[in-house]
This record gives sequence, structure tokens and C-alpha cells, in this order.
Amino acid sequence: MRLITFTVCSIGYLAEHGPRETLRFWVHSRFPHALNLSSAGGEWLTLLSPRCQNLPTAIRLETPPGWDWSHQSYSRQPITLENNELRGALWRADLSRAPCWRPGARRIHDGHALNAVLAAYPALASQLSQYCLLREVRSSLQLLPGGPSIGRVPRLNSGDASVALEGGV
Repeated sequence: MRLITFTVCSIGYLAEHGPRETLRFWVHSRFPHALNLSSAGGEWLTLLSPRCQNLPTAIRLETPPGWDWSHQSYSRQPITLENNELRGALWRADLSRAPCWRPGARRIHDGHALNAVLAAYPALASQLSQYCLLREVRSSLQLLPGGPSIGRVPRLNSGDASVALEGGV
């Protein structure tokens, strides 16, 4: 049987591996547009269809129309990365020329992006509140600013030491 060769759209910056590195993965979970892989060492790698967004630990592949990872793979199926080639039972992908995706610096031009977030906030806050009510979510933290005052308001600063951040949550 001839292997299907996928073109690689992008590789997340945390999913890059050296050309001489050999890694063995197994299918952890599968969905129509995503295949989650894990290694014995605890490494996580996600294969995504091209319509999905870039992610740091993902490889986006140009899959054929109608491709469904949940039907093209099975749980614990072995996947190998060797000599810059990712290989499954029915497919392969050459990673050697794939562009590496890194998130760009977040920029706010003339406040448009910030205004969009602020405009969407009430709807998002309402949806989160409804979700928590329907599923009876209980938290010792106040999940939303202005929300019920029964929870502790976290005081987090990204510049804090990791011990302080963990203690704040």
C-alpha cells in the first residue's frame, strides 16, 4: 500500500525536533481535525488539519478533503519521528522544509484590538457565568471581576516568582 504524503503547513516552535532525533509517539486521542500524540517521556504533539490555528506544540498538515483523524487512526497507534519524517501507518510528512510558527508580539494599533476585547467581554462573561451555573461549578477563586464576592480575588503579576504565582492561585 502506498503511503499518503502530507505537506506540512507549519510546525509550532515547541514541536521542533533535531534532524537526527528519533522519537516514538502513540495516539493519545483523536478528533476529526486533530490527532493528539504522546511519548513515553511525556512529550505531547498535536497534528492539526490546515483550517486549525497554529499552536506551539502542533504540526499543521495539509490533509485531503474529508480527512478525519478519528477514522484514520486508532488509540495507541504508533507514530515515529525519524530523520525529519513523521510517519504513521498510512501516511508520512517531511518536516525538513516546514516553516516554524512562533507567536508574534501582541500589538494594539490605535486601541482597535483592545476595544474589540472590551466590546466582547460582557457576552463572554455572561456565557462563562451561565456555564458555571449549569454545571454547578464551585471555585475558591472569584472567576469574574464583579462576580459573586464569595471567592478570593487572585492577585497575580506575571513578574512574580513561580512560588508566588502558585501561591496566588
